[in-house]
Amino acid sequence: MTGNEACAEASILAGLKCYFGYPITPQSEISEYHARELPKRGGTFIQAESELAAISMLFGASAAGKRAMTSSSSPGISLKQEGISYLACAELPAVIVNVVRGGPGLGNIAPSQEDYFQATRGGGHGNYRTIVLAPSTVQEFADLTIDAFDLADIYRNPVIVLADGLLGQMTEPVEFKNLKSKIQNLEPKDWALTGAKGRIPNLIIPFYLYPEELEEKNLRLQEKYQKIRESEVRFEFINPLGIKFLIPDFLVIGYGTVGRILKTVVHQALKKGIRVGLIRPITLWPFPYKEIRKIAEKTDKILVVEMSDGQMIEDVKLAVGEPLDVEGKVHLYNRMGGMVPTPEEILAEIDRIQMRKPKKERLRIKIETDKEVFAKTLKAKPKGFKSPSVKVIYKRPESLSNADFTYCSGCNHSTTQKIIAEIVDELGIREKTIAVWPVGCSVLGYRFYNMDSVEAAHGRAPAVATGIKRCEPDKIVFAYQGDGDLAAIGTNETIHTANRGENITIIFINNALYGMTGGQMAPTTLVGQKATTCPFGRNPKNEGYPIRVCELLATLPAPYYITRVAMYNPKEIRKAKKAIKKAFQYQMEERGYTFVEVLSACPVGWKKKPLDALKWVKEKMVPVFPLGEFVDKGVAK
Repeated sequence: MTGNEACAEASILAGLKCYFGYPITPQSEISEYHARELPKRGGTFIQAESELAAISMLFGASAAGKRAMTSSSSPGISLKQEGISYLACAELPAVIVNVVRGGPGLGNIAPSQEDYFQATRGGGHGNYRTIVLAPSTVQEFADLTIDAFDLADIYRNPVIVLADGLLGQMTEPVEFKNLKSKIQNLEPKDWALTGAKGRIPNLIIPFYLYPEELEEKNLRLQEKYQKIRESEVRFEFINPLGIKFLIPDFLVIGYGTVGRILKTVVHQALKKGIRVGLIRPITLWPFPYKEIRKIAEKTDKILVVEMSDGQMIEDVKLAVGEPLDVEGKVHLYNRMGGMVPTPEEILAEIDRIQMRKPKKERLRIKIETDKEVFAKTLKAKPKGFKSPSVKVIYKRPESLSNADFTYCSGCNHSTTQKIIAEIVDELGIREKTIAVWPVGCSVLGYRFYNMDSVEAAHGRAPAVATGIKRCEPDKIVFAYQGDGDLAAIGTNETIHTANRGENITIIFINNALYGMTGGQMAPTTLVGQKATTCPFGRNPKNEGYPIRVCELLATLPAPYYITRVAMYNPKEIRKAKKAIKKAFQYQMEERGYTFVEVLSACPVGWKKKPLDALKWVKEKMVPVFPLGEFVDKGVAK
């Protein structure tokens, strides 16, 4: 099994009753596994509309006394931080899995350990701590997931299982036979909200009006955290000498994926005659300060290895009593941005430290900025046959760069984006147009356009567009979004931007699916349509109905133009171009908010041939999402 699947199965074995998540790579398999298995085994699965909603659903399920869990990856965990702080204050047990990816910002989907500070310092507001467990194998991912539920209940505290993209996607054998909760007789949760029948009402209120009360609450929390520090420290110490009281000459420290790499380093170093010991923290909070201090006292040199800018090293230095700004006996070797250190690199660093050689500057590759890459695409000549004797009847729009589209075959993103470029050229507005790109299949959209562009956080494109337009009212600003970006996590921004009548244009691609993350259910997924997070087909009783965004926005008084078009044949494509052009013209005339929804085919996500996908748009999507203009307050000049 993959690490993500092992984690999900272990959670069910631990007695999980409710799982709430939102698609994000590289952890989506956790959600997909729960979607398939949890309902069959008596649990509840909900794909939430955002990470904010998922963590609040978790809060509610925990308040009701059930074992509940959510999972995400770095940017999603950032969004959950408010809810985690509320869980800690309310002393509600909860399990949060973070399959860490490279950052900051949207970053990438490669493995990383860059969320160490966020996890171990309480990533939200206030004085609180979360127990943090760091697995290094798929088996341990499963084991620690079950332990996380037990620890959460014992201490009534959120527990974070901190994995990474490599561990989540890695496939290894897993033994579940003896895996089960270690708490045989869990005490009744008499604090839970179950209805005040025959008892005084229970209150779960993470709010204290008076400073004296809030201080007392903080003091009680700190007392609990001290008990956790005294009782729950876990680590692994590998001594290649095999003698309990003989400490190696050199000590390496790393957790998670790095910890398993360091085991290889220990064995390879011994073959070279270097006696290297390993400390692998399993609990990152509480951190094994005393244990590291005791072993480090007899060791001359310590190398901390991390896939971050050097975060855990601060805890190691605290453990050995070394100033943070001094490189004494504690050294750092690190990789960032999704790069994974190799045993050879680490062994070379050990050799360097032992021989007291100066640190070499790491060989760095020349990475061109997006602007430099973009400039090259503008200079590049378009591919294809050229002859001076052939009459040009069509050429690439000036508003498109010479970069090739990266969309799947049959996807209507490329057609829509070509149309937009043609319109911008025809209106002569390229030099004053600013594009706002989403998180989703069009995350690389900025590469294809010869105009100013910005990438927005997931769901926030309308807000970013608003900020630009308010500061540059003479510019033409459009946001390009998919159905998850616009109608799930971005619903709030979508509605309020429309309600204010912002003079921007929104192009909304509705393909009834989350495409980029692997085919999860979208807000627009049709009833009965199968997706990886509704594998038995969308059921209105559990997942609700597809959201008709045009109809929803049309109830607001402010929008100037709202229309829905499709891309399933040349006639409809021409209609779509006319509608999008009208939206841009209305913005140029300062009429207000304009919105164009485009029904688009997703052959790969739907597992259909391109022509069959176009047919599906016409026969299945159009009846649910009827084409036409819903609001048109004027005629474009």
